[in-house]
Amino acid sequence: MVVQFARYAAFVLTVDVFFYIAAAADLISAKRVTNKVDLAYLFYLPFCMLFISSDNIHGRCAPLFLREDQQFIRGEELKADLKKLDELYDKLPQEEKEKGLSAYANHPPMERSFLVTRLWDTFLPRWRSIKKSPTPRDKKTDDKLLNKFQKLTKAKTLEPEEVDFDTRNPDSLTLQRKYKKLKGKYWQLPKDLKVDNIS
Repeated sequence: MVVQFARYAAFVLTVDVFFYIAAAADLISAKRVTNKVDLAYLFYLPFCMLFISSDNIHGRCAPLFLREDQQFIRGEELKADLKKLDELYDKLPQEEKEKGLSAYANHPPMERSFLVTRLWDTFLPRWRSIKKSPTPRDKKTDDKLLNKFQKLTKAKTLEPEEVDFDTRNPDSLTLQRKYKKLKGKYWQLPKDLKVDNIS
């Protein structure tokens, strides 16, 4: 009954009951206080495709609760693969790297020797067939769009009492994010990009 009408509550209850049974059977130490807290991270499982952790209790327990369309990845394995990616991209010519990450790393390498590539193949299987050629740009249209965005970002922020529209159904919504052009040794944005408020 609970599973039918409150599936997530049933899942949380299952993880909790599992902990108490495993602790009673001395399969998980009940003396280590953090074990109960660590196991609570499994409550996120219904909402993810991948569960990544370097914690031993997660390595032992998470696979027991995974659906067929989910995967557990050990943190050390992912870190090793990210190091391989870093070494790969670091070998690129400087002028290539100065074009920004999206110019050469907007998807993983094609070789399946990379864990990240295999994960993309599993969870985003159409990525290899997506058209790689750049979309033709029209400078006039781009300038018009950029001008519109700049006006929006420079518009006055309304105080709550000044809001005269339904905030649950706005015509548009602006989210601002600031990026450093250069972070560490990688250009996140093209080196020659000229935009206000970007360092």
